[in-house]
Amino acid sequence: MNQSRIFLKTLMLLLIISLIFLFFQLKQLAVFTLHQIQPLNPDDVVTDEETGIRYVYDQLIVSFSMDTDLTTIENVIDDVNGEIIGGISDIKIVQVKINNLNNKADLDSVISQLKTYSAVKAACLNTVTTITSTENPVDPWKEGYKAGDKIYNEKNPGGSNWGLEAIKAYSAWQLGGELSTVKVGVVDGGFYINNPELKIPKNHATGVDGSYLLSGSKYNEIVSEFWNQHGTFVSGIICAIRDNQIGVAGVANNCDLFVFRTEQQEIAVMFGIERCLQEKCKIINLSMGNTITEERQQLIFDGKISVDSDIDTLNECVMWTNALNKWIKRYGGDFLIIEAAGNDFVDARWNGNLCCITDEKYQDYFLVVGGSADVGKKYEHYYDTYIDEDG
Repeated sequence: MNQSRIFLKTLMLLLIISLIFLFFQLKQLAVFTLHQIQPLNPDDVVTDEETGIRYVYDQLIVSFSMDTDLTTIENVIDDVNGEIIGGISDIKIVQVKINNLNNKADLDSVISQLKTYSAVKAACLNTVTTITSTENPVDPWKEGYKAGDKIYNEKNPGGSNWGLEAIKAYSAWQLGGELSTVKVGVVDGGFYINNPELKIPKNHATGVDGSYLLSGSKYNEIVSEFWNQHGTFVSGIICAIRDNQIGVAGVANNCDLFVFRTEQQEIAVMFGIERCLQEKCKIINLSMGNTITEERQQLIFDGKISVDSDIDTLNECVMWTNALNKWIKRYGGDFLIIEAAGNDFVDARWNGNLCCITDEKYQDYFLVVGGSADVGKKYEHYYDTYIDEDG
């Protein structure tokens, strides 16, 4: 009888120990498999009067070294009176809500405190990004063109197809079968995957909450209709089907398209890049950047803030450099991220995300591209000077 009681007590003790161990294992799993972010609430977006920067008023993005354990991450966040509300576990970047804040100075103070921890590689505001429409081409798409018409003139670009002519796309297309298929990821606004020019499979389309299309959803309260349409617009420029007698001709006809509908908060853009890399995308497109308000532009033009000394920009740059470094190590560096330089007539480094990185050792992994416009027989490069048609 006594032996039975001893056996039962031992069994109960082992069961309790196992449950305790399981509890901590599940707790660790919950953090390190955290692969979601908290959606953007428009009421939480504020503009700093001094710098003109837009950000989520009570959130930070914090990057930890890859060997940081669960306990350390939680202790650091607890120390700064914060809570983890989202993150990208594969690269140990977390979205953190900071409690009991009064102003941006309080967030800046928390960032300074976070930098004192050896496990923290970077910390920055969760800034709000945007996409900006550009002017329509001078010439509308002309009626009367039929499939097979010779409408491309690379020696004298102009008219409806001046952009494709300027980059000599027609010559590249003649290579035909010599060009292999490439998987292209587009991180952008909403996507209409049933567009006959795209025909994107549903398993190649997702978003922050698993949805690839904003129209008709709760997010209409957050973003403009232009944001809803922008992903479709950008995808068409890259991969619209050619020779189908409708719409436009995409620059690349041999692309396997994967699209990710992001939000306007910075952590969501990182999340989109991570998903594209998981899908083995070799090219990832970001036609977006930081929201540069008129007030912030004026401060830049007046020389009152400098991209080389602005603390918010520097913090953001450290964050993106750290993220890029982790992506290179995790995915082998076999990718190229294309980011727009912005539409604000300022140094592209102000555009945020990868634009701010100047370290040459990363130049093979991302490319910042400025827009151009047809101006007679020349092209106006928004971030350079005029070049002639042979440039």
